[in-house]
Amino acid sequence: MGPSGVGKRTLLNAILEKYSDLFEKKRSVTTRKPREGESMGVFDFVSAADFHRMKEANDFIEHRERLHGTMYGTTKSELKRIQD
Repeated sequence: MGPSGVGKRTLLNAILEKYSDLFEKKRSVTTRKPREGESMGVFDFVSAADFHRMKEANDFIEHRERLHGTMYGTTKSELKRIQD
């Protein structure tokens, strides 16, 4: 945990690269807009309406709303994918 730009993702990527046989990065669902050069993979970008539908359908193992209303969550299907 740390402030934006401190290098959290850089550290995580180094660990994932070194121990790729032990760890895998999970995809999160988010309502935020993709950043420049970002595509599906780490995030599944959805509309707020789709996110709420997924929440109502109990698709998430966890979810949260961040400052400014952006929503993030991890789906049960994503955890199942990693476990299989």
